[in-house]
Amino acid sequence: MRLRRGNRRLPLLALLALALAYGWLIQVNGWSQNAHWAFVRALADGVPYIDTTVGEIGDLGTGDTAMRDGHLYAAKPPGLALATVPWYAAVSATGVRTTGEPTRPVWLMNLWASVLPALLLVVALWWFAEQLEPGLGALAAAIVGLGTMVLAFATLFFNHALAAFFGFVPFAVLFHERRGPPRLRLVALAGLLAGLAFAADYQIALSAGLVLGLYALRTRKARPLLLRAGAYLGGALAGALPSLAYNWWAFGSPLHTIYRDYWAEQPGAPSTLPFWANPDLATARDMLFSAMGLFTLAPVLLMGIVGLVLLWRRGLVAEASVVAGVCLLVGFYQSGLGGFGGQGPPRYLMPLVPYLGLPIALALRAFPLTTVALAAISIFQSVVQAATGPLAAYDGQWLERARVRSFVLTAASVVNVTGFYTIAVFFLAVLATLAFAALATRGLAVQPREWPVAAAGLGVWALIALTAENRFGLPPSTAYVLAAVAGGAAAAALAYVAWGAGRPRALEGSSAAAT
Repeated sequence: MRLRRGNRRLPLLALLALALAYGWLIQVNGWSQNAHWAFVRALADGVPYIDTTVGEIGDLGTGDTAMRDGHLYAAKPPGLALATVPWYAAVSATGVRTTGEPTRPVWLMNLWASVLPALLLVVALWWFAEQLEPGLGALAAAIVGLGTMVLAFATLFFNHALAAFFGFVPFAVLFHERRGPPRLRLVALAGLLAGLAFAADYQIALSAGLVLGLYALRTRKARPLLLRAGAYLGGALAGALPSLAYNWWAFGSPLHTIYRDYWAEQPGAPSTLPFWANPDLATARDMLFSAMGLFTLAPVLLMGIVGLVLLWRRGLVAEASVVAGVCLLVGFYQSGLGGFGGQGPPRYLMPLVPYLGLPIALALRAFPLTTVALAAISIFQSVVQAATGPLAAYDGQWLERARVRSFVLTAASVVNVTGFYTIAVFFLAVLATLAFAALATRGLAVQPREWPVAAAGLGVWALIALTAENRFGLPPSTAYVLAAVAGGAAAAALAYVAWGAGRPRALEGSSAAAT
């Protein structure tokens, strides 16, 4: 399926606007960013430990460290640092400052290590969603890119955007391979990407890597099963080699990770490697439904669950099983480890976001008003929290920070322009992304009979938000929830006016053809 010629540039314009939004914000650094930054500097100096570089990152420092054999190490998987070192060398060669106070240098690293992977993740979502629902890929991808944790971690020097990209793209590669003749090189490529995901975030191997391996083997094609298994596993091993080589270099064993030492130092830790340790329903509830829970902050992902059912009913059982499997495994695993990784959003659930975001395209087709209404709330919350500091949003006062114009720094500060008004570029880029994505949308029919469903969807989110607890600050107020519901209803009304009721406009293809 191809978009009509006159519309091909619209998704590209949306992507360029999204790149500006992601790259414009300069976030405050904390423990995780500082640990990754010290790690990059250490590798660039030719050593695996951060004994020296940890003292070069300013007063904040980092507690994400562990001692081994008399050396201090960043308690992080090596993937982000290994991927960033070439960019660090290139930036340093230009004479740009990469020492001293780390805010600006880390932002420069983030353009490569988080902004670019997040953009590529959105591109993969757009392509995949377009195969499932022609004409809706750009809008579905824009909703995920702006209305979920993808936005926050595109602006933060964490490994989550990189890991989510490498954890999701193998799914798209295997989906493409399954629709054509057997191509073992694509199976091997999917394995390679899954292996690189393991280097970026170890938990990927326990969720996406395992599920996608089963997906690669589930085929009716003539190629022997062992050949496909060998291609995927061989690719996965090749992708994991950088991580294994680092472990061998740093610790003398490819299978030893610094997390063993980190967990051994934690008071009351249940084990040195708490894989699958003590899954907890209360923690799972907090990760999903607290004030900083996944569905409280991004209610549009509830429509991902609806879309998952539609995917199954369409006959794409294997694909629906992959989405469900990854989401359940990630959630189950993280419920035993806390999931939040601090007091911000549940960042360790990031690997499931693109998987749960993909079926939003099907929900857009079936329930456009409901999806748009919940997407509006998701985007509003995500955008304002990103603009005021997503890692500080746990206190529930991000709207107050916006009211008093307490925004994060922007790229304009590079030329010493630091007024609060520079945040306007970010907001305009967000609006441009949504406008171009909406203009690229084709084949969407909005029916008045869906209004009760949209009202029910808004009511479900209102119930979640009104009952959400916040252990670290203020929960959503009743006035805020009612205002957000009104905003979601207004967005749905705008969608109704824009797309109208009746039969969808013609496409060069159809959703039925895509399946």
